Amino acid sequence: MLRLDKLQKHTGVGRSYVTRISLSPRGLISITNGAVQRYGLLDKEWAELYYDSEDRIVALKPLVAKTDDALKLRKRDTGAYVAAQSFVGCFQIVLTKTTSYDLKIDTESGLLYFELDKGRERKAKL
Repeated sequence: MLRLDKLQKHTGVGRSYVTRISLSPRGLISITNGAVQRYGLLDKEWAELYYDSEDRIVALKPLVAKTDDALKLRKRDTGAYVAAQSFVGCFQIVLTKTTSYDLKIDTESGLLYFELDKGRERKAKL
C-alpha cells in the first residue's frame, strides 16, 4: 500500500543536482545549481582563484566579502558563474571547447577544486 505521508514531492524541475563546473576557452567558469546548493555558495559574492600548474588543478575560495584578488561570483537560476578571462590568460590555460569537470571540496582547506586533465568536452548543441 502506498503511504502518502512518506512521499516527497519533486519540486526541482529544471534544476541540476550534480556538482559540476565548466570552463570555457574564454575563461567563463560556470557552476551548476547543485554545486551552489551543496557547497553553500548562495551567500557568497566573491571568489579567489588558484592554480597548481604541476597537477593542473584549479581551486576556488568562495568569499562573502571582496578582497583585492577576488572575482565577482554571479548567481543565476541555473547556478553561478565567474568571468575569469584574466585567470586563464595569466596561467595560459588553453581549451579548445567548453569542458565540464567534477567539482570537489578539499575538507582540510575548504577550497573547491577541479582537475583540468579530468574534464569532458561539451558536445555541440544541434
